[in-house]
Order: sequence, then C-alpha cells, then structure tokens
Amino acid sequence: MNFVAIDFETANSNRSSICALGVAMVHNGELLDTAHFLIKPVPNYYDSFNSQLHGIRDKHTRDLPTLKEQWADLREFFEGLPIVAHNASFDCSALRAALDFDNLEYPNVDYHCTFQLAKASLPLQAHRLDHVGRWFARPPAGDGISRSNLKNCP
Repeated sequence: MNFVAIDFETANSNRSSICALGVAMVHNGELLDTAHFLIKPVPNYYDSFNSQLHGIRDKHTRDLPTLKEQWADLREFFEGLPIVAHNASFDCSALRAALDFDNLEYPNVDYHCTFQLAKASLPLQAHRLDHVGRWFARPPAGDGISRSNLKNCP
C-alpha cells in the first residue's frame, strides 16, 4: 500500500490560514519518511483557540514564506499517490481555500478519510485520531502539532 498522509493546521478560522503541514510517505505499507513545514498563514494572524490546539504562534511563522511561496516544493506531495488524512474534509477544504486565495491550480488528488473509515469499521465510542491510534496500539506522539497526527495514522 502506497500513500501520503497529510495534516494541515490553520492559524485562525479562515480555512486559507494554513500555518503547518505534516506529511508522511508510506511505500509498501512501511513509513519511508516524514516532513513538517511551517508556513506563514494568509491571513496572517493567530486565534488563541487554534494556537492552543496546535501550539503554533506568530513567532514561529512570521518570517517564513507563505503557502504560495512554498507551493512549488509542496505540490509534489499531492500528486501521484493517494492522500490520506484524518478528517480529510477539513484538510482538503483548507488546501482548496489556500489555493483559491492565491489563484493557484488544484493538484489532481485522490483522497481518503481515516475518520470516516474508522467510523464505518471500528467499534469505538469516539473516532478521534488518538482513539483510533490506541485501537491499533499506537500511542499518541503528544507534541501538539501536525506531526503528532501523522504518527498516529494506522
């Protein structure tokens, strides 16, 4: 099984405000590599609610390039292999909003949602990623940003 697992974090309630991207590349069912990118969000401000969830603040991204400025390098993760995300509707809508904001072309993406798959197939009371990770005996990574979500992918 080959796929790329992704997880976006946003700085505020605007879906276009991507401030981080975590990526895990899986080939033949084995984790090959992970990458984490901090991104200057657009619009560039942080809601305390979002920062409390992921731990990323303005001081982490204020001098970094925006998604538009990094897209040439990041796009490769979204082409050629299926994308997997927990709550893929959020991650895909954030990507679409950010690309729309910058008038950038969408990549050709085939995506799958582990949240929906877990709801349909696992007898759990809650289907948050930490619960699903425990079901598959993978403890949460606990670092509070997108890398932790990727390490819990079943």
